[in-house]
Amino acid sequence: MKVYVESNFVLELALLQRWADSCDEILKLAERGDIELRVPAYALAEPYDTLVRRGRERKRLKQELDRELGQLARTAVYSERVRGFDAVTTLLVVSAAGA
Repeated sequence: MKVYVESNFVLELALLQRWADSCDEILKLAERGDIELRVPAYALAEPYDTLVRRGRERKRLKQELDRELGQLARTAVYSERVRGFDAVTTLLVVSAAGA
């Protein structure tokens, strides 16, 4: 039996999203030879484009957040609270690299 997958299948696996386990089961079926997995070229090109775009967006968002948080940090009332955002901006950098 031939099973055709599309770009969301690839994204689920690449990003370990909600349905990654189900997609992994499909891969195992193909590895055992129970099915013949078909992956159209667009199903690889679209996820690649999505990952690159998300990475760019997260980098841009981090830069904007850094700029705004820097402005807030100049105000005594907010300077202490701004430090709590370090984890968020770090997450954006890490996710942009692996997005």
